[in-house]
Amino acid sequence: MAALTRTLRTRLLAPGLVFLLALLSGCAVPLGPGFRVSRESVTVRYRPSLPGFHYTVRAVVRNTGNRPLDAVRIQVARQQRGGVAAASTLGSQTAAAGGKRLSFALPFQPPLGQKETRRQVPFSYVVPAHGQAVLLEPRDWFPVFLPPEGLFAEGEPRARKTELDIFVPADYRVLTTGRALAVHRDLRGGVSEYRFETRNGDFLPFLLIARYAEQTIGNGKDRVAFWTRRTLPGACAEAFAAHLGETSRFYRSTFTRARKDNRPIPFIELPTGNASPIRDEADGFGSVPGGVVFSVPATELCAQPSRYFFPADRALAATWFGWAVEPERGSRPILAAGVQRYAALAAEERAGGAAARDRQVANWLAEYDRDARLAAPVAPARLTSHSTPLQRRMAGIQSALSLIALQDRFGALPVERALAHLVRSLRGKSAGLNELRSALEEETGSDLYGFFNRWLGRPEIPAAFRRRYSRRATVGRTDRTNSKSRRTP
Repeated sequence: MAALTRTLRTRLLAPGLVFLLALLSGCAVPLGPGFRVSRESVTVRYRPSLPGFHYTVRAVVRNTGNRPLDAVRIQVARQQRGGVAAASTLGSQTAAAGGKRLSFALPFQPPLGQKETRRQVPFSYVVPAHGQAVLLEPRDWFPVFLPPEGLFAEGEPRARKTELDIFVPADYRVLTTGRALAVHRDLRGGVSEYRFETRNGDFLPFLLIARYAEQTIGNGKDRVAFWTRRTLPGACAEAFAAHLGETSRFYRSTFTRARKDNRPIPFIELPTGNASPIRDEADGFGSVPGGVVFSVPATELCAQPSRYFFPADRALAATWFGWAVEPERGSRPILAAGVQRYAALAAEERAGGAAARDRQVANWLAEYDRDARLAAPVAPARLTSHSTPLQRRMAGIQSALSLIALQDRFGALPVERALAHLVRSLRGKSAGLNELRSALEEETGSDLYGFFNRWLGRPEIPAAFRRRYSRRATVGRTDRTNSKSRRTP
C-alpha cells in the first residue's frame, strides 16, 4: 500500500540516511552506541505474606556500538499507588507518582568493549504488590531495555529469547504469555516452579498468579481457557467458548493472525483488589494479549451470557488493536477504543446481519447523547491528559462511528483491508492517526483529509449520520444480507 508505505518510509528515513552515510564513507563501525540482548532470564518469586514481587534478571549482552559500554538501563515496572521505593542490588531508587516506571542502570565492570559479548551480573529488585491473587499487565511487570544515550544510539527493548522462572506457593497457579517449558509442583518448602519461554516476536507477557480453577473448552486455536475463582457452570463456559472461538476466527481471517502459537484464549476473572488495574475497556471487561479479563460477578455473567458477548468481543479485539499495534500517545480513543468497537461490531454483523449492526449503532448514539448531557464532548483528535473518562468514552464512540460512516460510503471490505494492513505493517510498533488515514486512503482510493477533519477534528457527530441511524429510522428496517452489507466499492 503506497500511502502507508510512504508513512513508514518517513519513519525510517533517519536510520536510512545513517546507513547511506556509513556506506558512502566506507565506515565499518556503527555510528553510535548500541547493544543487543541475545538471551535473558527473569526469575520471579511471589509469597502472599511478603509485600512485594522479588525479581532477578540475568542477560547476555553484546556491544554493537562504536564505543565501550558502561551500562545498560532497564525499565522494570509501573507503580499504581503513587511513589514507591524499589530496593535493588544497586541500591534504592524511587519512582515518582503519576504512573511513571521504575528504571535502573546495570553497570558493566569493566566496560563492555566493542563487539564483546558478556553475561550481565545478576540484578535483583523488589516491587511492592499486595493481594492474595494478582494479574499484571505486560507494561506493569516485565522488564524492558532502554536505548543508550547518544547520537545514533540503537538498542533492542527485548531479548531475542527470554526464560521466565516463576516460584509461587504450591497451591497457586501461574498463567503467562509464552511456551510452557516445565512445571515442578510442591518443591521443598511448599513452593511450585513454573518455567516459560518467550521470543521477541511474541507479545510482552502478562502474569496471573492465583489460586484459581482452570477449565479448557473447545478445539484447536479456538479453545478457551477459563481461569476463575470457582469453576463456571458447564453451559455458561460452553456458551462463552463457542462465541469467543467464532469471534477469534473472524478476527484472524479479517485482521490477520495476531498470535503465532496454538495456546487457548485465556478468559480470566479479575482478582479482587488486584495490584495492577486492568483497563475497563468494555462494561466490566478488559484485555490481556490474546485474551479477555472480566470483573462482572460470575453469577451475573452466567445468568445471561449473551448479554456480555459484545463487551467480550470488544476486549478480545484489543489483541489486534492495542497490543499487536500500540496506539501512539493521544490516539488511544481512536486506534484502540474506536477500532475495537468497530471490530466487535463487524463480528456482530457477520453473525446477526445488518439489522444487528444498525441496532448497535443506534445504541451508541443514545449512549453518546446521555454522556454529552454530563460532560462537554471533545473532538477525538484533540483530547488531552485533562480530558475526563466520559469525554474519552464519547471520543471512542465517535471514532467507531466514523469507521461505520466510511463503511457506508465505500463498503466494509476496504475498511477491513486497511485495518488488516495496519496490523501486518506495524505489528510490534506504535501507530497514530496518520498511519490509519494512509491505510484507509490507499484502500478507498480517496483523499480523506476532509472526512477525518469532520469526524475526528470536531466534537460532534454529523447530522446526516444521525438521521440515518436514529432509532426511528431503525424501526422496521429490513435485515439485509451479509453479502450486501459487506459489499466491495
